[in-house]
Amino acid sequence: MTSMRRVECWASLLLMGALTSGMSACGYNDFQRMDEQVKGTWSEVLNQYQRRSDLIPNILATVKGEAGFEQETLTKWVEARVGATGMQATAELVNNSEAFKEFQAAQGELSRALRG
Repeated sequence: MTSMRRVECWASLLLMGALTSGMSACGYNDFQRMDEQVKGTWSEVLNQYQRRSDLIPNILATVKGEAGFEQETLTKWVEARVGATGMQATAELVNNSEAFKEFQAAQGELSRALRG
């Protein structure tokens, strides 16, 4: 082999080595960038899960309050209904003004309970 040919051979080997190392370095940077993006996106997911779990006690308190309100409303309605249906509208009721006032009061209580 001539010395010129040896130089060409070494030059081509160095060029191939430089190209190979240059391409592998670019890939490494891409992997690092993508890894950081995945970590950042996953931390956002974890933040959303934490926010949701922090809201659960507030939701439970709201539901308990609404359940108490519904229970109270139902109790008032049942009591008013019992009072209204306990008095029968008869002919004697119309003639007795005191009993008729009680009947009207019971009916009014039932109406208020239904509106509540």
